[in-house]
Amino acid sequence: MTDPNFATMSGQQNGSPSDQELDDTFEQDLRDMLRDGPSLSDTASNIQGGNVTESPFAAPPPQMGQAKSSPNTGNYAGTGGGFAGPGDNGDSTSALAKAKFDSFKTWSISTYKCTRQMLSEKLGKGSRTVDLQLEAQIEVLRDTQRKYANILKLSRALTHHFYQVVQTQRSLGDAFGELGQKSPELQEEFNYNCETQRSLCSNGETLLGALNFFTSNVNTLCNKTMEDTLMTVKLYESAR
Repeated sequence: MTDPNFATMSGQQNGSPSDQELDDTFEQDLRDMLRDGPSLSDTASNIQGGNVTESPFAAPPPQMGQAKSSPNTGNYAGTGGGFAGPGDNGDSTSALAKAKFDSFKTWSISTYKCTRQMLSEKLGKGSRTVDLQLEAQIEVLRDTQRKYANILKLSRALTHHFYQVVQTQRSLGDAFGELGQKSPELQEEFNYNCETQRSLCSNGETLLGALNFFTSNVNTLCNKTMEDTLMTVKLYESAR
């Protein structure tokens, strides 16, 4: 039989430590590690204050003049595109606001000048702003309208009188026809005069239709086309 004390002494002499000694050594090393490392309260305060201790395995910071890159989004800085920074949005907003302010300023100055000129003209304290070339053309148009109005007046009078002439010729032709039937001895002369008056009446109706067409066109030109043009000129003067 083997003696237990002899086995224990043999194990100690051979250099193999026991389980109890291993546990004691591990606990001692753990206490030394915790004592030498930072406390938990210091670590929490560093994280909340932004002072995080860099890990020895972290990537080195970028050098001066190098753009910070990301494998997914590409370069954020540099001249080769990418995303615009906050400064670019501020510059575009400022430029847009400046353009709107300049447009409003120009409109305000123009409106003020036009209003002042209009009040000055209505009160009789200033001369009326005119376009000499346009005023000359307007005067020519008005003179032309007056001439066409006179032609229209004369053509209407001619149409009215010629209508009376045609009606008279028709009545005269009918009278000659009746006389030709009642006077057999002068029937040939009366019938000839009747046919002549009826022929004149027929040609007179054709001429009367042409006069009506001419009068209608002159009326449209004088009272529609030219009048609308002069009305546009008046609106232009009011707007000016």
